[in-house]
Amino acid sequence: DNASLIRVIPPRFYQTFPAPSRASPQPNYSHKTIIQQAETYHKLHRCRSLSLILSPKNYSPPPLTHSSKTSKMLSKSVQVFTVLSVLLSGLTEAQAQKTGLRTKRKLLDTFSCILYEVATDFDDHKSIFEHVCENDSDNDQMYSIDDNNDVISLKLGEGGLDVGANSGRYKITMTNVIVDLEPVVTTTPSTVVSIQDLGVQTSRRRLDIKQGERSMVIIRVNGDDKDNDYSKEKIADSFFGVNGDVNNLASRYKACSMDKLLFVPGQGAQFTDGVAEININVQIEGAVIADVVKIITNKLVEQFGSNLKSTYTHVVYAVPRGTTFGAGGSNSWLAFAYMNHYLSVYNDNNIIYISNQVHETGHNLGLTHSSHGGVTYGDQSGTMGYGYGQEDTPEMCFNAAKSWQLGWYQDKSAEYNPAEKGTFTGYLTAFVDYKSVTVGEEFVQFKILDYFLIYNKAKGINHETKEFANMVTITEMVAENKYSESVAALGAGNTFTGKGIAVKVCTMETIGGVDKAKISIFVDGQPDGCSSAPTSASGVEPVATPSPTPVPLATPSPVPDRTNRPTYRPTPRPTSAPVAPLTPVPTHAPSPGPTSAPVTPGPTQAPSPGPTAPPTASPTPQPTPRPTDAPVTPQPTHADCPDGTMDVRITIMTDIRPQETSWYFKMRGGAPVDSATNLNMAKHEYSHRYCVPDDKVYEFRLSDSGGDGIKSTMDSIEDQGFYEISVNGEIYSSGGQFEYDEVDYIQGPCEDNKELLQFVLTTGTAPGTVTWKLQEDGSAVDIAEGGPWPSHNGRSISYVAHECLDPSKCYTYSIFSANGDGLHNGHLEVNWNSNNVAMTPFESGPSLFFPFGNC
Repeated sequence: DNASLIRVIPPRFYQTFPAPSRASPQPNYSHKTIIQQAETYHKLHRCRSLSLILSPKNYSPPPLTHSSKTSKMLSKSVQVFTVLSVLLSGLTEAQAQKTGLRTKRKLLDTFSCILYEVATDFDDHKSIFEHVCENDSDNDQMYSIDDNNDVISLKLGEGGLDVGANSGRYKITMTNVIVDLEPVVTTTPSTVVSIQDLGVQTSRRRLDIKQGERSMVIIRVNGDDKDNDYSKEKIADSFFGVNGDVNNLASRYKACSMDKLLFVPGQGAQFTDGVAEININVQIEGAVIADVVKIITNKLVEQFGSNLKSTYTHVVYAVPRGTTFGAGGSNSWLAFAYMNHYLSVYNDNNIIYISNQVHETGHNLGLTHSSHGGVTYGDQSGTMGYGYGQEDTPEMCFNAAKSWQLGWYQDKSAEYNPAEKGTFTGYLTAFVDYKSVTVGEEFVQFKILDYFLIYNKAKGINHETKEFANMVTITEMVAENKYSESVAALGAGNTFTGKGIAVKVCTMETIGGVDKAKISIFVDGQPDGCSSAPTSASGVEPVATPSPTPVPLATPSPVPDRTNRPTYRPTPRPTSAPVAPLTPVPTHAPSPGPTSAPVTPGPTQAPSPGPTAPPTASPTPQPTPRPTDAPVTPQPTHADCPDGTMDVRITIMTDIRPQETSWYFKMRGGAPVDSATNLNMAKHEYSHRYCVPDDKVYEFRLSDSGGDGIKSTMDSIEDQGFYEISVNGEIYSSGGQFEYDEVDYIQGPCEDNKELLQFVLTTGTAPGTVTWKLQEDGSAVDIAEGGPWPSHNGRSISYVAHECLDPSKCYTYSIFSANGDGLHNGHLEVNWNSNNVAMTPFESGPSLFFPFGNC
């Protein structure tokens, strides 16, 4: 009796669902009831399609979980009941009404939309790039794509079209597709695809220009069950500084762009300092954020008459805590934005963290992530790396590749290829001194093939850069839609080679308050030009500069702009560095122990001797003293520790779940010096001081059984904790953003006649194949060695090691891969006397060797 509703499709598109059990028979189990239950299952599990079995009344089918079971059941019961295959998407609205089914899927003859690329990031610090498709109806709804037969991918490949590099440029028209109002568009075997190139100017009319004035509005969202934690006034202050916040989104972009990109609060009848408020009839707790975004957009049309993109350059949604990323997914998503788009979305307190604001807006401007050592967000020299859960710090700008892409310094930048023009020797001025450089005389940026150079001076607008401070950094980026990868950080005397070219930093100096690095760019294998006089800048052709009169960026118009539509699939981003699982400390001295984030050379003459904590915006200010767990006498200075010892002080401020926190401090390979478990006082400061021998290495391990550290970004700032370690009165490390464990290794200073070797090894996903050793040239005895290490569920493990060595001798650091194919998604970094010796992913081959010292 339902034959008119049937559309039969190939079995590959079926997914069977478990029907009610025989144990709970229901009388009058009609076709309508079955279909309604199927709809419920479809909603809960978000199946692409369903194969439904319609049975006669008073019969409850057995559970079906696989098509083979369906076949066996049919063969035995063919005379008992009739099986009809029904594809939900094949039902029209009228047909669905006959069964009481609310249609969620339709088969459309034609469907058109604009292609975008979206990076989706997850809590385990992985990212997936996907194509999404924005329809020009339903308030510019964005659909994810289920390209069953790769017909879209093949069509793009035929034309050599790169959606990532041209997000929003291509309009795609498809025939015979299944459209799910969740929303998903699914291709079928009969789908035919055609693509129209809208052109760069059409697709990026407002967002491709990264200079001028941009209007931005923030929508404070409240649900039925909860409101946003922050007031409109607080949000406006954090974005625009309207109430005295001197370090805000607008001030950061103004400073880093050298006054070329200005964000201003959008004006309107319902906006105060760029912020408006809406109430949506939704229970926030447990709601899927994608559904909430759609509801917010529709509410804007209802309340303001449009989705605001035709009036303002950027729109921000500030959503209360409690939504999940996907059905039944995590509620710990942080923020996401859309490439070459106007829209970004923030989860609760993440709306006021300045690093999140600058990062997500960077995605709107077309920037991808900045990686280092194969870690997606690993380049901490700029804001497209990790985020930091603090309101006003860090004050830093962008790495070399992103700075080039943004184009703010192009009038004082140059492209140079020594294979074509010969050796160049001249000054690379720190980009923070951009305003002190005369056009045509010196440069603040260089591009060599796919490499980008910048002098990352830690001062002024960039004084809190988190990595490679005061070094010439070299970043590789093969295309704008690809991650940039930090490949080298050079101090005076260091050389980088790659792709047939070489770069050497000859000297670093300050002249009249302006910081400069004298560099030589030459063909690999030929002599550098450091001993030569600087090459005349007139022989280097500067990069063409943008028009001095930017096109207006935010022109109100009653006509919706149909070329820049909101991306639906988000790009969330973690705010702390990945933390590896705990591993036994290797027995070979000084084989490295786990670290929660890669260790990099610092700006001082000697780098920190132990692993750093996951990145924080700056050393946490010492809070107002609070009572400790025991009476505390006045703390002596580190000079009160006996000779031959170092003064180690550990401060822990618990969060609101102190019972999850434990820690220990021990000599590496020895017994614990001190420890504590199940702390019982919330928001309480515990302080401890130890005088320990300075010729030993110590391990401090902080654990959180809840898996969110003691400085969770899902907690309000008032509820967060932190920790800080100081050695001899100097802050050694600080933080609190980790998962289950944070590990720091503490080592005393080298003797006066020794220099520090420091290296970080990320083993990749096959640590059992990796070994290393350190030898003095001419000696067969290993000074130190390490590896192999146990596997930890296929997760990459990071280790750090230090050694004090005689600088008058020559040494070789060697790394080996037993299976001959390098590290598996790993990375190696070696630093000697604050200079970088090696920085490589070691992607192939059985071994690498790095000589250093007086060789």
